Amino acid sequence: MKIAAGDGMEATHVSLPQRMLEILEGLLRIPAGDLQVTLIHACDLIAAATGADKIDAFLYDAGRDSLVALGTSNQPLSALQRKLGLDVLPVSNGGRSVQVYQTGKVFLHGDVQNDAGELKGLKEALGVRSHLGVPFDVGGERRGVLLAASLKPDFFTEEDARMAETVTRWVGLVAHRAELAEAIRENATRQGRRAGAEELMTTLAHDLRNFLSPIRVRLEILRHRPRGGPQEGSTDD
Repeated sequence: MKIAAGDGMEATHVSLPQRMLEILEGLLRIPAGDLQVTLIHACDLIAAATGADKIDAFLYDAGRDSLVALGTSNQPLSALQRKLGLDVLPVSNGGRSVQVYQTGKVFLHGDVQNDAGELKGLKEALGVRSHLGVPFDVGGERRGVLLAASLKPDFFTEEDARMAETVTRWVGLVAHRAELAEAIRENATRQGRRAGAEELMTTLAHDLRNFLSPIRVRLEILRHRPRGGPQEGSTDD
């Protein structure tokens, strides 16, 4: 497997266990937080370890019936993808990414330009030559697709596909942790607001009781005063 060594440098070969270890260690260092930030970090890690020109974590958006690249590596090809609007893939348009999401099967192709089943935008606008797609599960539910793309033909191997399956499961665990952390924070925020509201209501109720107590006492006195008795403030003749 190739790994990019930077512009103007020759690519080096790194063993599979070493690459996987680097990715796993990097994933474990990602702090539990926002899902999108987590996925971006994960995509950057995978891109660095594999030498791919673009890594995307597409999640299905039911509202748009589309796969949306919630996480994507910070690379020129990714920026071009966003510029062209190819970070949103309507399911109705088909393509290999949608196929992977719908079938749950890994897809690997080293000659994308001659793949009749791939989207033209990926082939012509982005110039992708090699494509690797793995179903992306989060919390035991298929949520999208993890995609790796290269501008070089026959870049990914069967070994890369097997590694990608394992790494994608790891990313799914980290993503699930991020979603749980978000849910806890949102719940804590709601609880905080509720507690604040309850405290405010208690304070207001206490102040209101203090304000009404003298009036209530006065009304009780008036209620028990004999009818026809002298009015308050009047004097006897």
